[in-house]
Amino acid sequence: MKHLSKWELQEWSAMAMLTVGTLLVMVGFWCPPRGTIHESVLWFFGQCLVYAGSVLGVASYISVRR
Repeated sequence: MKHLSKWELQEWSAMAMLTVGTLLVMVGFWCPPRGTIHESVLWFFGQCLVYAGSVLGVASYISVRR
């Protein structure tokens, strides 16, 4: 079994956060009341975007610097 490096683990976790956040927002459209998303779902999605952006941004910054 291959061990993940630190950067691979961070990239996988960032992609997982984006996937979970997107799915949660899509499910928010179908739950009652239909067509509205609760503010807590939007807050969580914003946190997912911040996390993924910071992880992927730092990883790309470091790879460019080398």
